[in-house]
Amino acid sequence: MQDDDFLKENGFLLSKFEEVQGQFLLLKSQVRSQKAVIEGLEYDISNYRNREERLLQSNRLLKEKVAQLEARISEQSILVPENFKIRNNFVKIVTDIEEKGSVETMNLRDFLDTLIEEIDICINQLSG
Repeated sequence: MQDDDFLKENGFLLSKFEEVQGQFLLLKSQVRSQKAVIEGLEYDISNYRNREERLLQSNRLLKEKVAQLEARISEQSILVPENFKIRNNFVKIVTDIEEKGSVETMNLRDFLDTLIEEIDICINQLSG
């Protein structure tokens, strides 16, 4: 009987305790759910950071490759005028030979010396 009296007298309080307990269980469930969401987001962040690092490294390598290619293009553009000089000197020697039938040895020697110097310059530029 005493238990029945206790329940009747404190029924309102007991219902409030039940309500608080329900809210507590709900909050506890929400905390677990939010922890799972946070772990998932941290995993995504880690993956994105790894991907970013790989992309930055790939970008660095591509920039280096572009710089190397630009340097090669620059070297080749330097050599183009030298190639024209050499070709023009060959054409001049051939033209002189065709016009005169022969070339003076002094004139030919100067042309050949000039050609050898220009070829040496080109070789040095290619090896540098």
